[in-house]
Amino acid sequence: MGFLGKILRSNSNDGPEAEEQVGFNPNRDDCLFWYTEEGYIIAQDVTCQHEYIQDTACPTCGGELVVIAHLNRGGQGLSELVAICRDCKARTNFIFDISNDVYQEWWAEQLGPLYVRQYDGPPREPFSQDAPVLDMDADSVDEDPVEADPVEADSVGEDRTTDPRAEE
Repeated sequence: MGFLGKILRSNSNDGPEAEEQVGFNPNRDDCLFWYTEEGYIIAQDVTCQHEYIQDTACPTCGGELVVIAHLNRGGQGLSELVAICRDCKARTNFIFDISNDVYQEWWAEQLGPLYVRQYDGPPREPFSQDAPVLDMDADSVDEDPVEADPVEADSVGEDRTTDPRAEE
């Protein structure tokens, strides 16, 4: 079981024509879609980030997700895609690690002399094939807890903003 639904390696990019696609890295390895220790999804090219989202069901209703935004977090060695469910309109964020050597070597080949490594830290390493699970046991709570955020945690992807007019 993967993060927010089952994850399948897409076969849509297999074959000789896949290597000619813009955004596809022919040097993908077995660590594609693994998780880093921090819980980021390992990406090895641009296309795989979209494949991951295509192969993930909406965590709220099981519907199809579609990418609506790409946030450049290259300075952190990350790429964030925001998807929305076609059915229930729930929003889900996916944060991909792009600090890894497979991605960076491919990106350097794409950009040639224009390539500048944006992330100064060491590449993140694959940690697990399984999505990290938050330990919500009472034993894991800090002894000196910080006051909780007054906004209740809604389901993943749901808009937590409120209309101030509703409170009047």
